[in-house]
Amino acid sequence: MKNQEKEIKSCFDVKNKDGQVFGAVCVATGKDLGKKDIILMEKENNAYSVRSITELMNKLAKKNVSFEERKKVLDFASKRLRALESNEKSSELKIGPIEVNKSEKMSVDKIQQNKCE
Repeated sequence: MKNQEKEIKSCFDVKNKDGQVFGAVCVATGKDLGKKDIILMEKENNAYSVRSITELMNKLAKKNVSFEERKKVLDFASKRLRALESNEKSSELKIGPIEVNKSEKMSVDKIQQNKCE
């Protein structure tokens, strides 16, 4: 039960200045290794992919989301990004009998590619 409480969810409901749920902000792993997706999904409209938390804050300000609510979203997004980064660093890949982390694997792949050329 305690593990579930500590787990950070992928999405966070966002309310407008009237207190109505406007949409959700989701932070998830991207399709490319090491990339993260920050998505603003409006309840009534489209979903937007944003490149940064700053861009997200600017979009929320334009959508009539209060300053206090934007601070909550910022807190959620930063915690979620840190959790995803922590998970990536803790996971290790195995190449044969040798264990390496992802950045070391990419270096090994680059060396092997250069040898093949």
